Amino acid sequence: MPKWPLIVLALALASAAPLEAAEVGSTELVRQCKYPRQGKRTIDENADALQCLSYIDGFVAGASIVAGPRPFCIPTATTLVQEADAYLAWAGKHADMLAQPRYVTLQRAFGEAFPCPK
Repeated sequence: MPKWPLIVLALALASAAPLEAAEVGSTELVRQCKYPRQGKRTIDENADALQCLSYIDGFVAGASIVAGPRPFCIPTATTLVQEADAYLAWAGKHADMLAQPRYVTLQRAFGEAFPCPK
């Protein structure tokens, strides 16, 4: 078997750019959540708004099936845009916490904005 395919593969792997780590903090979600309230948006802004609302929707759905005490209780009449607004309001007051993962900041934001009755 010729050795040149292995040499080419080794060179290709050695010269490949390293993969960048996925963003860990919450700043990207905050940026994306600024768009759902804007009237006219670009295609990229529409995509960001959709990503924000989809992430929040999935987060809330996931939190609703976890056993144990609920960390927040969002009223059924609350819209996804209102949830995004609550998150942005919290993020504006807690910019020092945005290095934390988005699920952490969402849980804290919703815990403050939508506390469960005691």
